[in-house]
Amino acid sequence: ARSRLNRLSRHLVPTSAAGIRIGGSAKENAAQLASMRKYVFESVPSKLRAIEAARQPAPSTGLSDTSWDVIVVGFGCAGACAALEAAERGSRVLLVDRFEGGGSTKRSGGVLYFGGGTQIQRECGVQDTSAEMRNYIQQEVQATVSDQAVSSFCSQSTENCSWLEAHGVRFRHGDAGTQLYSRKTSYPPDSATLYTSGNENAHPWCANARAAPRGHRVAGEHLTGHNLFDALEAAVQKFQEKGLIQVQRHTVMTSLEIDKSTGGCIGVNVRVLEAGSVAEQVHTTLSQIGSTAPFMDPSRSIDRQASKMAAELEEVSGRAEHYLAGSVVVCTGGFFFNQDMVERFAGAYSGLMPLGNLGDDGSGIQMAMSEGAGVEAMARCSAWKFVNPPFKMLAGLLVDGNGLRVINEDVYGAMMADRLIQKHGGRGWLLIDQQIWEECNEQCMASMNKQGPAEETLQPDQLKQGLAKP
Repeated sequence: ARSRLNRLSRHLVPTSAAGIRIGGSAKENAAQLASMRKYVFESVPSKLRAIEAARQPAPSTGLSDTSWDVIVVGFGCAGACAALEAAERGSRVLLVDRFEGGGSTKRSGGVLYFGGGTQIQRECGVQDTSAEMRNYIQQEVQATVSDQAVSSFCSQSTENCSWLEAHGVRFRHGDAGTQLYSRKTSYPPDSATLYTSGNENAHPWCANARAAPRGHRVAGEHLTGHNLFDALEAAVQKFQEKGLIQVQRHTVMTSLEIDKSTGGCIGVNVRVLEAGSVAEQVHTTLSQIGSTAPFMDPSRSIDRQASKMAAELEEVSGRAEHYLAGSVVVCTGGFFFNQDMVERFAGAYSGLMPLGNLGDDGSGIQMAMSEGAGVEAMARCSAWKFVNPPFKMLAGLLVDGNGLRVINEDVYGAMMADRLIQKHGGRGWLLIDQQIWEECNEQCMASMNKQGPAEETLQPDQLKQGLAKP
């Protein structure tokens, strides 16, 4: 088994553009981990002392002197779309981000869930309606989202997909156009445009809604979330040139400004790092290291130190500023990089590796809560555990510690993990026999050697999800 894993590891490739490593030898990972640890525990404290000793007031950005129509906090996919939509309606928008922008979008697989008969679905020969999409999603959300919200999401789906394409998000693969990937998988190969990304074909969902592939994958190699963000960033840039959007990076929100007479949010208080400064450079590196380290550091010591150092840097070097607006949109991500919030709201998920970025510290949620905002379903996180690829793994049997079957093995990884955590103590075993193991191994080896039909081979990132990570 060890020799098989070593052979697989040599074929896995890094993809720095997506912000994470796919594969790499144990020696390489150990060296990278040591370098990260030295930077956050030794280099940054030393730099911080030097910055504090030489501290001078950061120059004003001048943004406090302007009254904006809309302030958007968080420059990921959600924040970019909010800013673009507001600017298209003629609003003057201030878009701020704690780090460089991109958030968890830039580190994602670049898959967007659209249906109801998108142009891409039609090109792939897929028939779908918003009603069937709604029937499926209502089963998934189980009343945690209102029927009205689900209906709006589904009825606007084709329009939203076209909107993204109009803003430069590319799903088609050049001359190759669109391609439907028909196999069950956790993430499709580079050639795929459309695939079944959820539980549409699994029981009992398929009995109550007609199945249709709705996972629209942004074009590119391996994980393509960075391509999604790059397109949206370019679209924002066009509105910057028109003077309708102003982007302010390395700007951390410290509180919301509330009009006490109306209860409405009229602005934000922030701390801004000087553009081009040493502090900004360190801040950028801390965000990159803190977001990547959990993939290799189960102790979580590196990302927690990076978070601590980033906060100290913002306090020492950040200039306090106050921005006013008619409306404020907060798109600052989740809270899984904040262990205290995980323990408080979602303790069943404590100890799992976080996916996202260092900015997912729940700060936006906490600020809203401090002003009386309500929260719901905080105990339900999206954890993922896939048993395929290799595809033959679906012939196995997933059981808990008492030997009880957990769920049908062809469900989406988030559903599988949710069932394990909510009803089986977070532990399960996939039972396979020697024949299944050998067939899985053959599939991986054929993929590395580029043998077999396209749908029977795996991409490097799929290899890691399969036998390369036991």
